Amino acid sequence: MAAFPHVPPTSSVANHMLNLWMDNLRLGFEAQQVIAARLMRLARADAAAAVEANRMVQEKLAAFVEAQTASAYALARGASFRAAVASARKPYRRRVRANHRRLKRKS
Repeated sequence: MAAFPHVPPTSSVANHMLNLWMDNLRLGFEAQQVIAARLMRLARADAAAAVEANRMVQEKLAAFVEAQTASAYALARGASFRAAVASARKPYRRRVRANHRRLKRKS
């Protein structure tokens, strides 16, 4: 008899879901920090705020196009839906991480 009969054995699906959940949690946390830093910068209403607002809009559009292209390419190659979602998330993750570093450095 197993020591913990109520605990199901771990599976690759459960591990994948946990990893996906943790990655999305980190992405959300960093995105919140980027939003807070940008709001503080925009509140100054100076020339740097205008540059940041312009950058923010351009990055969102570019990330959207890049994510859509990556997911469409993954699906066209015959990848799974899960792989296509992971491909679409990469551009957002990369940009959020870069903005987090940049805005943290300038604060």
